Amino acid sequence: MLDIGSGAGFPGIPLKIFKPSLSVLLIDGTRKKVHFLKHMIRSLGLDQSGARHIRAEDLAHHAEFAHTFDVIISRALSDLTFFVEVATSLLARQGTILAMKGEVAQNELRALGATMANDQFI
Repeated sequence: MLDIGSGAGFPGIPLKIFKPSLSVLLIDGTRKKVHFLKHMIRSLGLDQSGARHIRAEDLAHHAEFAHTFDVIISRALSDLTFFVEVATSLLARQGTILAMKGEVAQNELRALGATMANDQFI
């Protein structure tokens, strides 16, 4: 599982605690947050877990991560079109993208639908 914009580790760390067999990579663009995430991973003894200081769009350009993750999750990262665009290159075949957002504006949903209809991400 890839947690994009993990911040203080939510939802990645609680999901890892709930399902210890899950392999988790937490990423965030803020170095200070990543140091905290690494500390939490060590303190909680979370095997098969890691944290990297990298933005999602930069990770998407690393060939070793292409189509690697079965689940990609994000909590309020950005607009849906951007999230899906970045996540698609990292998502394994038959993988799942989970965007945890509050109320989503209709124009954001329409934009995502139009982009998906044009097969830009597939």
